[in-house]
Amino acid sequence: MNHRSKETVSCTSLLREWSCVLAAASLGLFGLVANLPAQEMPRESLAGMKSAEAQRNALQADPYNLRYGPFQFQTETSLGLGLTDNLLRSHDNRSEDLLINPEVTLRARWPVTQLNTFNTALTVAYERYINNSRLSSGRPLLRPNSELVFNIYSGDVRIQLHEKPTYEETLFFNSAGALNNRFYNFTDTGKFARFDNLLGFNVDWDLHDLILSVGYDFEAFLASTARFRYLDRYSHFLSPSVTFLLGEKARVGLEAQGSVHDFRQETVLDDHWRARVGPFAQFQIQPGISLRVGAGYETAQFDHSANNGDFQSYYAYGRLTQTLKPFTHSLSAGHENLLGDNANNMRNTFVRYNISVPIIRNLDAGFRASANFAREFGGAFEEEFDFYRGGLELGWQFHKYARATLGYDFTKKTSDLPLRGFYQNFLTMAVAYKF
Repeated sequence: MNHRSKETVSCTSLLREWSCVLAAASLGLFGLVANLPAQEMPRESLAGMKSAEAQRNALQADPYNLRYGPFQFQTETSLGLGLTDNLLRSHDNRSEDLLINPEVTLRARWPVTQLNTFNTALTVAYERYINNSRLSSGRPLLRPNSELVFNIYSGDVRIQLHEKPTYEETLFFNSAGALNNRFYNFTDTGKFARFDNLLGFNVDWDLHDLILSVGYDFEAFLASTARFRYLDRYSHFLSPSVTFLLGEKARVGLEAQGSVHDFRQETVLDDHWRARVGPFAQFQIQPGISLRVGAGYETAQFDHSANNGDFQSYYAYGRLTQTLKPFTHSLSAGHENLLGDNANNMRNTFVRYNISVPIIRNLDAGFRASANFAREFGGAFEEEFDFYRGGLELGWQFHKYARATLGYDFTKKTSDLPLRGFYQNFLTMAVAYKF
């Protein structure tokens, strides 16, 4: 087994220590916000009539260009190109390829009543690889931005029903440019066809200075590639929280999540439950700047405890966002325990940064970077690895309904296991038109 450099270990230790500081800071914020002045004027309910009307006005401001009776529609088509020097994310089996990716997005809105609305977005795509035609999609793909949402308002209660289906077949293009927080710890991977559907609801009950919330989601994750069928699972997530409002710019509370995961095959990953609970605080430092931090206790218990998957640990996170007239940027960091891809657990310490800046009229630029220091454990597989990503993107709104983008991303993984590290460059270009 290879050893990491001293510099990498030092960086990892420093980031982990910083995450511990976030945990302490979240507790200390209770004392800070407790000294804020009380509200002098009654505020509007976050789930009441004014909130519903604000959402309705925001939805009506969206450019729905097509109408049929009470239904409003918007269609967007795009053609994307992706060029990479390591399609399979391989250590030494590097493969160049060019990807052609047409997409069609349909958005629709139905005002069921004056306040309650049904919204949907469906993005259907196709992937065609030039050099590795065996990886080309044989059926339409569903992108992660596809969703169905139904918002219901009743008195001081807000209910959101949602479903988010996704079907994808590779790891390459869908991750280009977006810098998704979710990454799969796979190397030498071409075809990874999987269907992921999230179905559930969120309920908020506004009791003036107290907001009670609960969310439930059922997730079905099904892989149709034989190599990855051990990932097939059905999961239940329950997320309750209590929020106390302290003035107009600060809130503190307690959040929790419990989940149960049932794998169709227990050849690699085991059935288990996991839970987390801890305090959080969120406040607006000044106009345009917001901060949210949280930390707490986390545990998991597996049916086959002999596989060393059980753990008792902590989670911590912090996110600072600044929105100004010329630009918007955010910085987040934390420590989390996730479902593993090759073992029962993935423990990850991360830092992420994003910024979007207008350059000149109709031309903007974005930069993104992230570093993940992770460990997979629990079962026959164990690996410590670092996963780095960074990228730039230029966007040109050359017509009222047309936009062109050019992006570059670099991905690198280092591992303590042989042949599991890689680096990847990829260039993306796309033109989209709304009508």
